[in-house]
Amino acid sequence: CLPPPQTQRNVLPKPSFAHVIQHPNPRKMSLPAPLQQSRTSDLAPPSTWREQKKMSRHSPSHSSSPSLSPLALPTLFFAAALATSLAPCSAYVGADAVVEDHLGGCNEPGSEACPSSELGNVAEDDQGQVSLLQTVSSAHRTAKTLESEVFEGLLNLSFNEDFESSSMSVPLLKDVKSAFNNLDKTTGTVLRANIGRVRIQGYNQGFPPYSEHYQSVQRAQDSTVFYLSGSGSTTNTAQVFVLDLKSKIGNEVLGSNIDSRSPRPMPPSSDALLSIIEVDKEYWHAGGITSYENILVVGAEPGCSTTDRMLGRCKSASRVYFYDISTPEAPRKLPLVIERRAATAGTTSLVRKSDGRFLVCVGGSGAKQLDFYVSNTQDLTDPSTRFHLATSWSSDHLTVSVGVDDEYGEYQTLNFVRQADGGAYLIGLYRTLNGLGDDYADLFRLESSSSSSISLKKVANIHLKCPSDTCNFQAGAGAYVASEDTLLLYASNWEPDWKDGSIYLNEFRPSGSQSASSGGSQTKICEKDTGGSCSFFGCDNSRGPTACINKKCLCQPGLCVQDGRCVRQ
Repeated sequence: CLPPPQTQRNVLPKPSFAHVIQHPNPRKMSLPAPLQQSRTSDLAPPSTWREQKKMSRHSPSHSSSPSLSPLALPTLFFAAALATSLAPCSAYVGADAVVEDHLGGCNEPGSEACPSSELGNVAEDDQGQVSLLQTVSSAHRTAKTLESEVFEGLLNLSFNEDFESSSMSVPLLKDVKSAFNNLDKTTGTVLRANIGRVRIQGYNQGFPPYSEHYQSVQRAQDSTVFYLSGSGSTTNTAQVFVLDLKSKIGNEVLGSNIDSRSPRPMPPSSDALLSIIEVDKEYWHAGGITSYENILVVGAEPGCSTTDRMLGRCKSASRVYFYDISTPEAPRKLPLVIERRAATAGTTSLVRKSDGRFLVCVGGSGAKQLDFYVSNTQDLTDPSTRFHLATSWSSDHLTVSVGVDDEYGEYQTLNFVRQADGGAYLIGLYRTLNGLGDDYADLFRLESSSSSSISLKKVANIHLKCPSDTCNFQAGAGAYVASEDTLLLYASNWEPDWKDGSIYLNEFRPSGSQSASSGGSQTKICEKDTGGSCSFFGCDNSRGPTACINKKCLCQPGLCVQDGRCVRQ
């Protein structure tokens, strides 16, 4: 796993085990310190490792190298190169803080994924070099011991400590499960943003299966700005759509931005699409995104046609990008990327740990496997920030609470939420039957039995309803913590509604909640959409006095929806 050409150096670096510390993999043979490649000098380890690293340099087990015959050096390099080529290299941190995580390699020697005979064959070819291979193996074991000592203090994945909320911009829920179960399960509140003058290329297929579509939606903290990730097959570019609903105020429940007094409701002209950000021109399928504090995380995967997806021919690779959204309307790309050469990034989640560092969760296809990365700094805008793959979890190991089903969905979005007592949770959002069924939200509690492992326990799930043709959890959805008592969910549709020139969002809020009006007082929102459709037939009389507008049954002026029927306010 050689670094990019521009980071290679011609000087012999100081002895270091940094390349092993970054990501353990027994198949990757580590050379004795004096023979290490120049790439180790580019692996600037976090300061928390420096003292341990200094100790390793002066350890008696590494103070001298074995005496080598003239043919030993090329044989040793040949053996190391062969062993490395048999498995993808594990972790290289380049000059631009790029973390390469080649998932899919073996983890245990002698296992089916990494048979011990792979290294044995090298030794059998030249019996005279067996001692050299043993020397390499011994160096590797020593480095593994050092690595385990370092990681025990580095990872610290326990979530049981008290959480310092004073420096946090994201509220901590007093009771995550109660806030989750308190969400209104009847129907979402419709919001719309005008497309305006921003040119959208594609996203106009109009029917499933959608090869080009929205994937996830997030609301910037304490803002009316929203982000939608998009798979731009027309332009071969992963994208993020930036919307601002400027007519709304406050950082909690927004409520509908549609004028209920008009028989043909339209959003204010100020509520519009601001821009479309190009994320990756090679990996054009943007996955699930997450907005946390002043950071937006976006996963990007190689594009894959519907046919190739059905035949299992999609390439398993991805990149995870980070944006500074201190100014929500103008995200700024950071020089920090997690490169995953053998795994997708269908979902991304970000949260701050109790010690101030960040935990990133990246889900592969359907989020069946979750990979957890830990940062070495408390500021992701710091150029020295690095991420290390800490641990992974498989849905095969899911546990459930009593009375909760054991269904694990094909999640399109996973978002972290934190509890005031230090607990950490993930909210998974999806629609059954590959987008043709019902919308669900599942709640998982993260549990840690040791400092380097994470497990998920499903503790709750709810069935939510999108008003007709306005959102689909398989297209895009996301969670937002508005206050210590208020959890919100948002969802979008697959594509813009080109007939009325707008992008639809839905807000799922707590039962009985109210939103802020422009005057700052609290007022009930008059919902107009009954959830009925009039695509082929008229609106049913059971919905009360309605008008068929854009194939939707909306309440007539002066009436609002109550229990699916239009009544006078």
